[in-house]
Amino acid sequence: MELLYFYRAGAAPLQSLTRLPRRKAFALAKECYEAFPCVAHKRFGPPLRWYWKRRRRVERLLWRAFRAAGGRPQTRHPIYLAIKSARAIKNLGHNFDCTAYKRFSLEQFDDARISFTLGDSVALADRDLTLLTKSRLLELLAARSADQLLADMAPEYEYIEAQVWLRHMPPDMDQDNKKGTQ
Repeated sequence: MELLYFYRAGAAPLQSLTRLPRRKAFALAKECYEAFPCVAHKRFGPPLRWYWKRRRRVERLLWRAFRAAGGRPQTRHPIYLAIKSARAIKNLGHNFDCTAYKRFSLEQFDDARISFTLGDSVALADRDLTLLTKSRLLELLAARSADQLLADMAPEYEYIEAQVWLRHMPPDMDQDNKKGTQ
């Protein structure tokens, strides 16, 4: 099973705003919002202060839930990927106006370093933020495909988000760098 990290071609991949000092993160977010208008960068506009606080709060909730489930995170601010599915490629590729993505194999990640939510964790924070371990997700997917599982979700959050709790992604984990969202 593949995981995808979507990003704008030319940008440094595998980054997270919440890993940066606030001032630097806000400057980068403003640059993205102004220079690369797309659905995903709208959150970096005027609602940025709200988004920043919410995302930091959600990351604290995810971190606590992951540790309670036996996870051993190396960081408090994960890198976000998505399980590869037709819906993830369609929805995330469009939302981020992406021209590139990195692929990773789920098997490369230890159960203690990766968690999942069915949908966007920031968007679900006030509704149904359920964290799944790798083993629990694999149990759910044993009976059906990722797209079948996603069919039961609200349309606007039709992807499975992965939170990778590593400080740095080892370079040998990156399977390739595809151009286009196919």
